[in-house]
Amino acid sequence: MKRQIVGIIFAGIVLCGMLGSSLSVSVPSSTIYVNHDNAQGPWDGTLEHPFQSIQDGINHSLDGGTVYVFSGTYYEHVRVNRTLTLMGEDRETTIIDANHSSVCVFLASGNVRITGFTMQNSGTAWYNDAGVGIKNLGLTSNGNIIEGNIMQYNYYGIFAWASDNNMISNNIIRNNINDGIYFQDYDTFTTIINNSIIGNGVNGIRMEGDSSDHNDLRSNVIDNNSANGVISYGDHCVIEGNHISRSINGIRVYGYSTSIQKNNITQNDIGLTIVLAIQCVVEGNTFLNNQKDATFTYYLMQRVMLPFVQFPQITKWHANFWDKALSGPKRIIGKMDFSLFVDIGIPWVNMDFSPAHAPYVNHKKGG
Repeated sequence: MKRQIVGIIFAGIVLCGMLGSSLSVSVPSSTIYVNHDNAQGPWDGTLEHPFQSIQDGINHSLDGGTVYVFSGTYYEHVRVNRTLTLMGEDRETTIIDANHSSVCVFLASGNVRITGFTMQNSGTAWYNDAGVGIKNLGLTSNGNIIEGNIMQYNYYGIFAWASDNNMISNNIIRNNINDGIYFQDYDTFTTIINNSIIGNGVNGIRMEGDSSDHNDLRSNVIDNNSANGVISYGDHCVIEGNHISRSINGIRVYGYSTSIQKNNITQNDIGLTIVLAIQCVVEGNTFLNNQKDATFTYYLMQRVMLPFVQFPQITKWHANFWDKALSGPKRIIGKMDFSLFVDIGIPWVNMDFSPAHAPYVNHKKGG
């Protein structure tokens, strides 16, 4: 009898040990590890046995967990389909390379945080190939944080469509074929702050479509982008405290009620262009060494919509520094078109009645 009892106990211990070892492999912890150098396995996502690919790490992670990726070059197209933090060891040496096809990292879920990576060499499809792509299928990819990364040599640095409440901060977005950041449409309430957006082939930041509203662009360095530093079609956007330089247009605005304040706008062909937008505020900016500081285009119907007595200038210009100290008001030369469809401009003048007497100081350095 004693021998039978001992045998049963021993068998139970062995069985528990077997179940314990199998569960340690199949149940993911809150942090999953990935290391490109673990080529031989085993692979279970632990620190001792990390997965070799980022996608494997994501597939074995839990909602709300972290996938930590050690330095190395990962030739992958990563799809994030759950809420998590994707963290690289060092943004200079932890590289996701799309090998010139598709997107480096695609966000198919919301509240994702990506930090510590270089994302490079996406494909060249105009509709979404990018370092980071956000396409809000099923209204699920909102509230993402993209911070402390490098996006380079992609078609777009960041591409977004119909995604809200994102934070894009402290990134270096450089040398992409088209735009550094492209909001295609319906991208709202996103903050773009403290980034360096440099040397992109078309625009630094493009917020396309009338529905990309209520976005904030603050304290970025936007330099040497070929066409526009910033081009914005959205309404109620804020462009504040940026250093914008060396583009054909530093800032080009179409959206109503845009606030353009406290920017350094320097060495552009045209510092600021406002096209058909009403009730914009241009205040406290420094315009230096642009071929033309600012201009605008309105059309006569806006005078019917906004009586001259109430809105004499459509745009409020106030307390900007205009390349040199002025003893009187600054004239801003633009034109008045007959309509949206008839481009026969009548010369028109707006005034900054209280220009600043010295440039404003802006120490922003970006990502």
